[in-house]
Amino acid sequence: MSKDFFFVGNSQLITSILAQYCNRQERQQIGKAWTENKDFYKGVFEFDGSINNFIACNMGLLGRPILDFKSQKIAANEGMFRLVEMIEDGKDTIVVMLRGNEFAEFCLIDNPPKFDFSTILSPATKGRQFVHSIDLAVYIKALTNPILATSVMIKNKYPKREVVYVMPPPFPCDSHLLKQHEFANLIRDYGLKPTQIRQKLYQMISEILSADLKKLGINCLAAPSESLKEIGVLKKEYAHGAIHGNEKFGAALMKSLHAHFGTN
Repeated sequence: MSKDFFFVGNSQLITSILAQYCNRQERQQIGKAWTENKDFYKGVFEFDGSINNFIACNMGLLGRPILDFKSQKIAANEGMFRLVEMIEDGKDTIVVMLRGNEFAEFCLIDNPPKFDFSTILSPATKGRQFVHSIDLAVYIKALTNPILATSVMIKNKYPKREVVYVMPPPFPCDSHLLKQHEFANLIRDYGLKPTQIRQKLYQMISEILSADLKKLGINCLAAPSESLKEIGVLKKEYAHGAIHGNEKFGAALMKSLHAHFGTN
């Protein structure tokens, strides 16, 4: 029998794991709660003999918590505290799939200034505004702070339980992105960042966020390797729109969760 998990997530969870493992009626109820602007929907799904609880959240209604690293204090509205309280007591690992959209527009849209930065393997593109990696890292830390704050709120409430943050998948290739409705107006006005820059940004964000989460006692899980092309972009058959994984991605993610964190 597989290990039980407790999932807390928004659209990243809904389009992938819940789309794969919840029955049709449950998926309809989740969709209804979303369209009616309800904060939460609680449910369960079965996987390989295990019973997994979940809370599907509408993060647009819950605000953006902020973590002060020095004091470890978190500023958040009442909805975020209600979310944390809704997680049931237990020993199961808490899997967080929240707030991955924070950096989607930043990585995708090539709005001014059209910048690039250098890494050991990939120098900045000639003709684009050069940005120092150290300055970019400061901006990324601010961009991902709500993810840290949300994860820390959960970890502080349940300190004896393992908490895993699931990184949103990297973006698909241009041909797939240009067919999607998300960010369509922005893509029309500014275009997409070149794939190489998107991938560098995604990798930098992943490394910074993973390191910050680890310092706070929270593990991080990357996208399953089977869902990625050799250059690191998400395969279109695993994509739901521009910035989410689909049912196939959800199945791969469950396998990866159990491979990395499934030992009781």
